[in-house]
Amino acid sequence: MSVFPFICSVAALQTPPLVPPSPSAVPASFGRRAALAFGAASTAAMALPNAAHASFEGTEWKLWPALPLAPYGKRKTVMREAVPGRAWTFDQLLGVFYVHVPIRMTVIRMDAGGLLVYAPVAPTKECLALLQPLIDAHGPIRHIILPSVAPEHKVLAGPFARQFRNAEFWTTDAQYAFPLNLPATWLGFPGKVKQLPPRGDGLFGGEFKLAVISAKASRESIYQDAALFHEPSRTLLVCDAVVSINAEPPAILTAEPEYTRALLYHARDDPLEKVVDTPEVRRKGWQRIALFGNFFMPGSLRMLDQSVWLSAASKSPMPELGWGGVLPFTCAPPVIDCAAARARARVCAFASVPLRVCLSTTSSIRLTSGISLPF
Repeated sequence: MSVFPFICSVAALQTPPLVPPSPSAVPASFGRRAALAFGAASTAAMALPNAAHASFEGTEWKLWPALPLAPYGKRKTVMREAVPGRAWTFDQLLGVFYVHVPIRMTVIRMDAGGLLVYAPVAPTKECLALLQPLIDAHGPIRHIILPSVAPEHKVLAGPFARQFRNAEFWTTDAQYAFPLNLPATWLGFPGKVKQLPPRGDGLFGGEFKLAVISAKASRESIYQDAALFHEPSRTLLVCDAVVSINAEPPAILTAEPEYTRALLYHARDDPLEKVVDTPEVRRKGWQRIALFGNFFMPGSLRMLDQSVWLSAASKSPMPELGWGGVLPFTCAPPVIDCAAARARARVCAFASVPLRVCLSTTSSIRLTSGISLPF
C-alpha cells in the first residue's frame, strides 16, 4: 500500500494554498495502490441523465498533498438525483497518469428525518453548496459513514466530517495507517469516532441493514467494505465490492474540457497521432482507462520501445495533453461487448423486486434483480 507517512495528519491541518503541479511535473510511477487499485473499483458506468455541470468556481481543495493525485487542488463536483426524492450522488475525480476515474459520495434521505452520507468526498465550497439544498429540505446530516480503509476514501472522510460536527461519524473497525499506525485523531477524523459492527439490522433510525466485508489484503493491510441496505427505498450502498462498466465515459469525465483530456490521451494508438474530440474517441479512451483501472497491466497493452516514445515526445501533435508529449504504450484493439460482459459477470440473483445500487466509486445502477450479499 503506497501511502505517505503524513497522509492523514496533513488532512487534519489547514494548509496554505498550493499550486498543483502540471501533469508533466508529476512522476509517472506513483505506486500501484495509490494509482490504480482505486481505479479498479471506479471504472464506471450506467450514466444517469441530467447530470448537473458546475464551473471550477469553488472547487479548490487545499488538502490535496495528503494524497497527491489528480486533479490535485481543483476538484469539481457533479451532483445527480439517483433515486427520486431519496438518494443523491456527488461525483469527483481521482487518478494518476490520466487513469482518471470517479469517486462518489451518496446521500440518503431517511424516513426518521435528516440525511445519511456514505463515503464522503472532498468538502469543497462547490460540494457543500450543492449539498445545502438537501439539508434545507430534509434536515441535517445525522450520520457520516466511512465504509472503507482505502486511503482515497479515508483522506476525505475526516475533513468532511469536521464540516458537520453534530453528525455521528462511523468507520469500519480496522482503520490503520502505513508505515506508521497513527491514532484516529491524527487521521484527520473528528474527536468522536464510532465503529460499525460487522453486521446489523435496524441501524440508523431503524432503516438500514449492514454487512461489513473484510479480507486480508497483505501482511500490512486489510480490505474492508461496509455495504448498507436502505430498506424503505431498497437502495444498496456499496463502496468497492461491486464494479459496473459501460462503454460510455462517466459524466464527471466529460463535464469539463480539462477533464476530457484523459479520454483523448488514452484514445491514441501512437504518440504522433492527433485525435479529434468526438463521442467515439471518448468511448475509446474510456474503455482503455477502464482496462488500466481494473487490470493495471491489461493483456491488450503494448509497451513501446523507449527509443520510439522518447524521440516522439518532442514532436507530439497534441502537447496540450501534457506529460511532455510522452505516450510510452499503445493498445491492441479490444473487442468489448459491455452487455455480454455484464451478463458474464452477473452474480447470484435473489430478489424478484427492483433493487437500486449506488456504488460509491462508480455510477449508480438500477438492477431488475438483486445481488447476493450477506444481509
